[in-house]
Amino acid sequence: MGYCGQMLRSSTIPSAWPRRDSIPTYGSGIDLFLDSDALLNQVEGFLAQGHKAVKIKIGRDNAEEDLDRIAAVKKLIGPKRRLFVDANQRWNVADCMIRLQKLAAFDLGWVEEPLHAEDIRGHADLRRIAALPIALGESLYTRHQLLTIYRPTPSTSSKRTSAGSGELASG
Repeated sequence: MGYCGQMLRSSTIPSAWPRRDSIPTYGSGIDLFLDSDALLNQVEGFLAQGHKAVKIKIGRDNAEEDLDRIAAVKKLIGPKRRLFVDANQRWNVADCMIRLQKLAAFDLGWVEEPLHAEDIRGHADLRRIAALPIALGESLYTRHQLLTIYRPTPSTSSKRTSAGSGELASG
């Protein structure tokens, strides 16, 4: 059982936390090398399954291809659904900064793992300048690994808070 599962089974979750009857999900696939028609077909399938959001892979060598794919998916899903993108650690900081400027026009929910997971300083730099939320950490499996990128502050670690509280480690 993973760390989150252990936490959920332990008594560390306050009983006063709100309960839900459902959890929002998003559709996601391994689609970086799908052509546009196949990608849109896949996204239509996610929507048919009831997903209110979609995540697609980006990080092609040609940045314009990524932008075209994002535009096509945004057009298909409409303005009421969220689009997230995952770059799978394919960029360096300089390339990422250029690409993030272009991605900002699409009102994305987040850009996931734009840099190598171990580039702590690069992620800290991105957080300071990026107009889009940056998601990372899926390759971290323990709380010790998490603390290499995230340092909770005393005011946020003792209560339930929104994502983004605390500070990103700078390396």
